[in-house]
Amino acid sequence: MASQQDNLMAGRAMGGRSEGVTDFRQLGPTLLVNPPDDEQFAAAARKGLAAGATTPDRLQGILRARYPATVVRRRDLAGEPFVVWYVYRDGHWTAAGRRAT
Repeated sequence: MASQQDNLMAGRAMGGRSEGVTDFRQLGPTLLVNPPDDEQFAAAARKGLAAGATTPDRLQGILRARYPATVVRRRDLAGEPFVVWYVYRDGHWTAAGRRAT
């Protein structure tokens, strides 16, 4: 059975549109925010994205005004049909329940 990505690529290769198949890259990035329980940080990340941060570096710059240790990295998995950015408040993975450093 063909995957959605296979169907999308086949439609593009034939010069046509793939009906019912979404090009997830056009939807914008999915943010995986860490730590996951810091709602204020997550809201700031979503707000930065909505304000026009089109690259991880731009979102990182926006967030560093309030959270100076922030690091934003794009996830690069072969064949992944959508864009995911990791957004680390403390510059690295932090367990839930920890205060900002």
